[in-house]
Amino acid sequence: MKDTEAVTLTSYATALANVGERERAFELFERSLELKDTDTVTLTSYATALANVGEWERAFELFERSLAIDPNDKITLLQFGLFLETQDRYDEAIGYLEKIPLAEIDRRQAGFVCLNLGRLCYQTNQGHKAEEWFDQAVAYSDDAIASKLYAARHILVSKPYSKEAVARLKEIVEEMPDHGPALQMLRLNLSLEEQYEQFSPDSTEEQRDREFLNRAIYHKILNEIAILKGIAQRLVRSTESAELRRIIEGIEFINQEIGKRRDAATMQLEEVPSAEYDRVLQTVSDTAHDIADFANNEIAVLERRVRRLLKASENTTSIHKLRRLLEQIEFTQSGLNDLKTANESILLNIAAFPARNLFANWEQNPKINNASITVEMDNPDALFHGDEQKLKAIFKELVDNATKHNPDKAVLQIRLRSRDLDALPGYVLPGKKITGKRKYLNIIYTDDGGGIPEDRKEWIFQPLKTTSKEGSGLGLFIISKTVRAMGGYILERGVYGTTEGARFEIYLPYGVEK
Repeated sequence: MKDTEAVTLTSYATALANVGERERAFELFERSLELKDTDTVTLTSYATALANVGEWERAFELFERSLAIDPNDKITLLQFGLFLETQDRYDEAIGYLEKIPLAEIDRRQAGFVCLNLGRLCYQTNQGHKAEEWFDQAVAYSDDAIASKLYAARHILVSKPYSKEAVARLKEIVEEMPDHGPALQMLRLNLSLEEQYEQFSPDSTEEQRDREFLNRAIYHKILNEIAILKGIAQRLVRSTESAELRRIIEGIEFINQEIGKRRDAATMQLEEVPSAEYDRVLQTVSDTAHDIADFANNEIAVLERRVRRLLKASENTTSIHKLRRLLEQIEFTQSGLNDLKTANESILLNIAAFPARNLFANWEQNPKINNASITVEMDNPDALFHGDEQKLKAIFKELVDNATKHNPDKAVLQIRLRSRDLDALPGYVLPGKKITGKRKYLNIIYTDDGGGIPEDRKEWIFQPLKTTSKEGSGLGLFIISKTVRAMGGYILERGVYGTTEGARFEIYLPYGVEK
């Protein structure tokens, strides 16, 4: 009877722990151990529950007690290995997982063990060994594609843009060309050239591009916050600062809240008919905007805390680490601002305005940082229908890009010119015959900076890549999307290696109001 009662208590305690009733759960675990203190199931279940709430010393003690009773217990080896990973004891975690006899357990469990071993090996820079474990996981799996996707996802966590991960994603797409998650991960992790070849500009509809961009916001925010968390955790190990511990709690809170917002959006999307794609897009857009705003506000609070710590710290090592953390916070803020701008560029507000409005700010403020801006207008009184604010944002982005990429130039000369054209130049759409007549607003931006290398020109409008230390690589992608949404075209025609620098030409059609 004691054994039966102990099993019942352990089962009930585990269920309570899984729903957050930890005090009651721990009480029942203790009662179960009083009945049978050598039961490895109870010891392992109790240890796992303790580990999940951060009581690591007690959890470690119970895991070791369980293994002392049965060194080959498969469940204890697995749970202890996963627990050791949370303590950054990766080599020990691998050692315990490798002791599990895969041939003696269920195939699905064996595949799960192999996937975790592959992931841990990547985290310890054992790439070849990791590949072997991932291959074994696929062999054990009843769903090879799901296992390949899981493997690719975990490789990318440790090694963004990994060729091994990209190869696995390509295998999935070859078998299932419309596999959405694999396609999205490919778009985020291919090189610029590979991305262009895999996803030509005309291969997806405008709305699908916008949805991808918004879903990419989640990906980028979580990546940046994960880096923040890693740096902060390393700091905590070398200091007893309560303020730093609160910073980690703040980062954890951001992670949890982003998850809640995504889950809420997922539930909302499940209720939207697939045919109503505009509603799907709006939900994704609203969620992305909400997450970007929330994360930026919370990170601003963390920034203030870190700055206070920097002022108070007298330890040289701590100051260096705090500066690294502050740099990462500032980088994250810059990326979030770009992401929010991307989200806001989705919807256009078309209205009439005189062309002179576009450059009024630059005429009044011709100096910014190291740049001197000259405006030339052949058509100041021309009435144009478009989104005035987003067009102004385009020129601000181009000017900002120029100053970021040419910080060492004492005086960067920038020229903005506006004129009307009765037809597109032939080089805008080479090989295509334009029927009928249409008037265009032509805006030309030039600077005398370093320019853009010829082998980069085709890829500069692709998303999520940048050669700058600032921003997230979305600026020119957003510009391209905005111009396309107004029915226009944008080209870069500067001559690299000359004094001309960058040259962007924009052609926007009149008559959008019709």
